[in-house]
Amino acid sequence: MHPARQRRAMLELLCQVCGGPADRNGKGWLFALRRPGPADDIPGWPEGLLCTKPPVCGPCALLAAQHCPYLGDPVFVRSRKPRVWGVFGGAFTPHPGGGLAAGEDGHLPYGHPAAPWFLANQLAVELTRTTRVPGP
Repeated sequence: MHPARQRRAMLELLCQVCGGPADRNGKGWLFALRRPGPADDIPGWPEGLLCTKPPVCGPCALLAAQHCPYLGDPVFVRSRKPRVWGVFGGAFTPHPGGGLAAGEDGHLPYGHPAAPWFLANQLAVELTRTTRVPGP
């Protein structure tokens, strides 16, 4: 997803597919997430998940579930309070002789001292007050 569109969709809670308003009800905004694998045993998942995928509207959630290879067999989650947390991107380390060395991609919270050496390309929100739902 284009970084500027991703950021706008996250901040305004817009559907990542069509750009319209994301689906929201009393349980929160709708997110389509990749189902964690057996090796990803995360207690309490998806509560506290750092998410870079914006929410979706109902019709687009069904489309994404059918056509997005990344999602596979998706899990639909509602978050009553998705909280802007930080960014996802790549860290860089300055070399003593000049230049930069690329590090691993990862998440970085806002206000972190490594921010000057971090190239952000996606906004990350923390999904809180989550509920798994059967689908849109």
